[in-house]
Amino acid sequence: MSRLPEPQLDPQIDTKSTTSSTQTVLVMILLILVGVLLFQNMDHQGALEGPLQPRTVTPRGELGADEEATVELFENLKKSTVFIQTRKYTLKARRGFQLSVGERPSGIGTGFIWDQNGHIITNFHVIQGADGASVQLADESVYDANVVGVSPEEDLAVLKIDAPPEKLLPIPVGESSNLKVGQTVVALGYPLGLNLTLTKGVISGLDQFLPLQDGSQIRHAIQTDASINPGNSGGPLLDSAGRLIGINTAIIEAPAGFGFAIPVDTVRNAIERMSRNPLRTLPNLGIKLEENLAIVTDVQTGESRELGVRIMAVFPDGPADRAGLRGAALTQWYQMVSGDIILGIEGEVIDAPDKVNQILSRYQAGDEIVLTILRQDQMMEVPVTLQ
Repeated sequence: MSRLPEPQLDPQIDTKSTTSSTQTVLVMILLILVGVLLFQNMDHQGALEGPLQPRTVTPRGELGADEEATVELFENLKKSTVFIQTRKYTLKARRGFQLSVGERPSGIGTGFIWDQNGHIITNFHVIQGADGASVQLADESVYDANVVGVSPEEDLAVLKIDAPPEKLLPIPVGESSNLKVGQTVVALGYPLGLNLTLTKGVISGLDQFLPLQDGSQIRHAIQTDASINPGNSGGPLLDSAGRLIGINTAIIEAPAGFGFAIPVDTVRNAIERMSRNPLRTLPNLGIKLEENLAIVTDVQTGESRELGVRIMAVFPDGPADRAGLRGAALTQWYQMVSGDIILGIEGEVIDAPDKVNQILSRYQAGDEIVLTILRQDQMMEVPVTLQ
């Protein structure tokens, strides 16, 4: 049997595959060459060689009429807006010394100048619960402020500072009875303790009911989408003419993003009422009192009762300090020694914690009053000149 020759394959050339492979190789070679050229032209830091060229400033042209008006409004009214810092008194103890009174910041807010007599308008909740407040003007001068008028039901307060009239630029006052939804508004304030800021928006609602912390409501509140943040409280809400139309007082956080303002008509009415019944500044004894009544024991009968208010600390060089009154002290063994207990003022018994302030409200700075005190089981009378 003869062997058949092995079959021979007839090779077929795939021209399409060859062409594609060739193109791929050429592209890869081209990319490698480009990479080499780029690498050669780069410095050691990987940056392209060649000098860094300065750019020519592109002129922006004139501001738009709306922008010019907003800038002018801010420049005109920034001196009418003030920063308010409130503070609380704290007790400091050092071994072997009487307790001393310190101060710490407790809150921030915004206000605006009402007149050249030094009256500043803000929200009541800005100063509520504070032991003191200061006002910083646009030139960064700072003045201690006294509360001379309050209207808690409308969340309004009036402060008074002793500043030169030339530094006090009263804000122009508008009206809120004829406002329209969609009207442009501007809010000025010191949000989060930052420098004075301006935000802009429109009136998004009118005649809104704004609930307050004490359960009351402000009627006819202005709703705006101008950005308002903590610290803006008490600041002015202005119309496009730069007139006061409201006081920024509350926000609804995201997702709503609305702010609310007390209408200026409400503000004017409240100030008129307060002007007829001004709140006098309470005379100062220069002491920090315990919040509750003291427990006093009768030496003869041994009976104990709640009577008088204990002095926790005395302000240096204040009326009580000059009269020789004593606050609580911490011994070197860290034992607390009681301060003087005020049992009475001008013969009137202190039988409630707030009785001291009630009695003081009848007097003025410069008046001399007699305190009946208990010091280490010894009763004495001490004259004090109020400040």
